Amino acid sequence: MGYDMSERKKPGAFPGSGKWFSCILFMLLFSSCAYFNTFYNAKNYFRSGLAIMETAGRPDDDQIPRQAADAFHQAIAKSLKVIEQYPDSRFVDDALFILGRSHYYRQEYGLAERYFTQLLNEFVWLGYTDQVRLWLAKVHAEMGLYEIMETDLAPILEAERPSRVLLTEIFVLRGDLAVRRQETQLAIRAYEAGAQGAATNAQRAAIYYKLYKLAMSEEDLPTALQYLEEFTKSTPNETERVEAQLGRIRLMQQMGAVEAAYKEIRKMETLAEYSSIIPGLRLEIGKIEYERGNVDIALERFGEIIVEYGTLPEASEAAFRAGEIQLVEKQDTKAARALIRKVRTNTLYYQAARAKLNLIDTIEKLLQKITKLEAQLALEAKESPKGGELDSTTVQVDTLAIHQQLAYAKYRLGETRLLDMRDSDAGLELMAEIVTRHPTSDVAAQAAYVLHYHAEENHDQAEFWRAVLLEQYPQSAYSLLLADPSAKSGSRELDYLMSAAARAITYDPRHALELFQEIRRKFGTEQSSFAIGYLYDEYLAELDSAIVAYEENLLAYPHGKYSQKADRRLKELRSIKLGPVSAGESAATEAPPAADDPAVDRRREFREPDVKDESAMEPSEADIERRQNRDLIE
Repeated sequence: MGYDMSERKKPGAFPGSGKWFSCILFMLLFSSCAYFNTFYNAKNYFRSGLAIMETAGRPDDDQIPRQAADAFHQAIAKSLKVIEQYPDSRFVDDALFILGRSHYYRQEYGLAERYFTQLLNEFVWLGYTDQVRLWLAKVHAEMGLYEIMETDLAPILEAERPSRVLLTEIFVLRGDLAVRRQETQLAIRAYEAGAQGAATNAQRAAIYYKLYKLAMSEEDLPTALQYLEEFTKSTPNETERVEAQLGRIRLMQQMGAVEAAYKEIRKMETLAEYSSIIPGLRLEIGKIEYERGNVDIALERFGEIIVEYGTLPEASEAAFRAGEIQLVEKQDTKAARALIRKVRTNTLYYQAARAKLNLIDTIEKLLQKITKLEAQLALEAKESPKGGELDSTTVQVDTLAIHQQLAYAKYRLGETRLLDMRDSDAGLELMAEIVTRHPTSDVAAQAAYVLHYHAEENHDQAEFWRAVLLEQYPQSAYSLLLADPSAKSGSRELDYLMSAAARAITYDPRHALELFQEIRRKFGTEQSSFAIGYLYDEYLAELDSAIVAYEENLLAYPHGKYSQKADRRLKELRSIKLGPVSAGESAATEAPPAADDPAVDRRREFREPDVKDESAMEPSEADIERRQNRDLIE
């Protein structure tokens, strides 16, 4: 059976023509759908990466979250597929834009630069060219190419009607760079300019949040509060606005405006829009009551939160704070432990709760040990014979050893109360008990020093404990520390005198000399002793007075920080005063020192090196020495 060629002339009579047409149409539709779906997937992966970054932010090591990096990797893979398999599709430029931004967020700046540059060079008709230029500027900023960054931005800034959105982003970019360079004021000016010209509320809110974080990092709480209030007014996000109001309340408390914060909370509690943060507001009420000194009311408020919101993070914080109150204020370790154990594992306070439970265990063990040792001492005192004769059946207790153990346990407990529990009254009471009841223990001198240190604000108490330390424990390290006049180096008066003397050295050396003499008289510091000789020597050219001052410095501090310099300069000044002397005259007139003369060791220690001929071409040791000396006393 053959094929009739005449049939081909009939329309549609070609064998299988309908099938061929349908197949071609299907292939065209499939191809179109395929590249559209591929681009659609690329765009979705890119958006997912952005969402993850907005939620998680960047951790301390400045690396993006792993899930975000993976999402951007998928966006890159899908975008490359669009470009490679469908080079004629209308989505190629969009795919390149996704590639550049995805590589930017993955911190692969070289690849990001490549794709942004390709967009600018090959797609000159783009309607979003300025956006690409801005992204390229961001890349160059990350690469440290700041001049090139400004070149990228120039066409945007020079446009007849530049986009407000892009102008704001440029201000933000410059502000971010200033923050990175720690140029805080420059960053603030850039951010504020961006906020004033922002095209949208969302953009303005984002900038005010940056300003708020910057002010907080500078510990400028009033300014931080102002920026947070601007953020609250600007943000279109209801959740962000409500959370920011809670942040305002906490910031007001940090600033000490407790009563104002309390009134704000009470007003917010009545408004339905703040229903989502009611647990947080009630938590702040508990904190305020504690600040007011209403310990029982604070415990009651925290207890209500624990019962009503047991699974929320606020309940864990309430349990932790209530436990702290029981521990510090009530000194009830059992109640404190029960409360702190309610802190949940997935909350911010979990690690702190573990540490606090360990502290409670330590406190209880110390209390048990103290009680046991006190009982042993009481039993020994009760069983001791009045006439001094011991019954052969009585077991002697080593009371000295018990006192040592008891003093050590009390010292550890006192230290714990002072440092970990911030209960200075109870801690210092234990320290005083050590000095009065266990005066021969190894930690008694240390306890007396702690009492002296913490009584700095009360001059009479500080002097009392200083006298106890110097009289009862004269050979202890703490007594020697207080006996050294320079131990007062932290006093405000000394800081003021040193600052004034340093300023006066250059313009009024005579006044500087008087100030250093006053410092030496009041505080006896080695630095002031050396500075007096140095000023007589280098600034006032009074050699006799300089020699006397250097001699006094060496006598008071033979092995001090400045003794080598004073000894060297003293020799030079003496040689100047005596004039040139031959070696024979020197040997005849100077008697050799005795073998046990302390000066022998000092002279050996500070012997000057031989001078070489070529040293005349460089600054002398004396010149270098003078510069170093001036730096030391200034």
